[in-house]
Amino acid sequence: MGMDFPNIPHWIDGEHKLAESTAVHQYLAAKYCPKLLGTTAQERGIIRMAENVIYADFNEKLNGLCYAQDDMNTLEQGTLGGLKPIEKFL
Repeated sequence: MGMDFPNIPHWIDGEHKLAESTAVHQYLAAKYCPKLLGTTAQERGIIRMAENVIYADFNEKLNGLCYAQDDMNTLEQGTLGGLKPIEKFL
């Protein structure tokens, strides 16, 4: 594949090859709609904060549903509870 860090998801744009969700998303936004990344330092900071919460914090809880052996009801409630701050923010 010729990628520095081959992984899924990945994006190939001519000779440019990227892997990892956030890198692919940021590249596409920068290429096709840069204003999605924010036009001021404040906007860019808020967008990065939301990105980190969604990809790191919530994604970790969501993955827990796939791999955990614990009580599913408890896991589901914890995961759904993680959506509340994101929903409020949006």
